[in-house]
Amino acid sequence: MTIRATFLAAGALLAATCSDLRAQGVEVSPFVGYRFGGEFENAATGDRYTIQAAPTFGVMIDVPIGSNPIRTELLWCRQDTEIQFPGTDGPGLVDLTVDLWELGAIAEETKDDFVEYISAHVGLTHISTSGHGSDTRVNLSAAVGAKFFIKPNVALKAEVRGICTFVDTEATIISIGEGSTLLHYSGSTLWQGQATLGLSVIF
Repeated sequence: MTIRATFLAAGALLAATCSDLRAQGVEVSPFVGYRFGGEFENAATGDRYTIQAAPTFGVMIDVPIGSNPIRTELLWCRQDTEIQFPGTDGPGLVDLTVDLWELGAIAEETKDDFVEYISAHVGLTHISTSGHGSDTRVNLSAAVGAKFFIKPNVALKAEVRGICTFVDTEATIISIGEGSTLLHYSGSTLWQGQATLGLSVIF
């Protein structure tokens, strides 16, 4: 075999290995971004307050299902934010932590080093406050995104996600003292959106 033929064979083997790695490897994607939306209602006055838009961070873990283009995805992300209550009767500024824990599926379409995808998830939204209570509810989310491979096993990943959390309209989320409700959900669903940018590594 000539040197040229040897290099061609090695290149073909490397390309096949990289392609197989992208298709079959477990993908871990830490990310940062920005989340917005989510509305509550003051139980006493009827005034409505929106969760302040704030940074979010988390990680996605994608696991292949054989040679199927559909992959299983685990998602966790957190938003540390707050709600401001004007006036002197309420607690003032209340810190909120909103965590998402989700399991879903992601379908990809690959074009050379560029990958487009859509995903759908089901999971839990956990909202905790600074000393005023917490709540956990079922959610659904959907996303569109893209990846650009800068190395065979490393890619930049950008995504936009919509999150719908199912709630009870009168359920308490923030209270001020025993039996004193300050805030409840303003509808049967709590809507949020987020845009993220991360780095995907395939193992």
